[in-house]
Amino acid sequence: MFDNMPFETRDQQNLKRIYESPSLLLLEQLVRVNSIGKAYIIEKFRHKNLIFQFVRNTEGELIKLKVSGSIHKYWNNGLHNANQFTFEDFNEAVRMLENQFELDLDKMFLQPPEYGVNLINTPEIFDGIYLSNQDLISNTMCINRSMYSNQLSHVRSSKIAGSRDGDFKSKFYCKTTEQALFVDNHEVFRSEIVYRRNRSYYNKGIKTLKDLIAINNHKFFIRKHLDQISQMVIYDPTIYLNKRHREYNKTLKYSNPLYWVETPDIVYHPRRVKVTIAGRTKVTHPRRAKVTHL
Repeated sequence: MFDNMPFETRDQQNLKRIYESPSLLLLEQLVRVNSIGKAYIIEKFRHKNLIFQFVRNTEGELIKLKVSGSIHKYWNNGLHNANQFTFEDFNEAVRMLENQFELDLDKMFLQPPEYGVNLINTPEIFDGIYLSNQDLISNTMCINRSMYSNQLSHVRSSKIAGSRDGDFKSKFYCKTTEQALFVDNHEVFRSEIVYRRNRSYYNKGIKTLKDLIAINNHKFFIRKHLDQISQMVIYDPTIYLNKRHREYNKTLKYSNPLYWVETPDIVYHPRRVKVTIAGRTKVTHPRRAKVTHL
């Protein structure tokens, strides 16, 4: 389901109604200069966890509004996004926002959102063998994209994959670590797609908040997300190595920025690459690993 759901509007009637709402708490006012030397004013407000950023010209006229923040967290009164969030809950949250600020939903244009699911970690997933969330995070990779290697700044246990110029990137992180106070007595980890451009869903006619309250339009985002989950695998990098083998420690430390190749139950990197361990550079053997598909 949607998490961060930014949207924008330039409609003057909506801008004035929202700007005058008593529900907004002013955070800051900034003066900026654009590329042609013309000054403009940015005013930031908060409502629960949502940030409302208005842009005005120096004459005081409202030009644009951008709203950002987690719609899931907003539904939980701005506290967390660690519980279940169904399509009905999403619609309720959008209606709450609509009623609070008298929004015209068909004039609120969706910007690149985050779409994901909370996954419950149970032993049944891995043939009765329990893996902690930290184990899952440490041993997760993507088959058709570069290996998860980047750390998110706001959580301690996370992986992220996807190039800077791609249409989206994938996030995989431990929800229990991030929001332990709001998670039940099981470990929850989260899989998300963070969109960078809006062309993929704009081409499907999904442009405004009004479009999002139709269940058929959600199927597009669900299919995209399932495509990414199917590419995630949990692997054991030492499955073929004796613990006394000279390659054992190097395999554990091995970090691969390139692509892996999949066979029925084996993922391997076919190339030999140079790695530096303890100040010495060696050529590694091709890596192989038994995997479990999420």
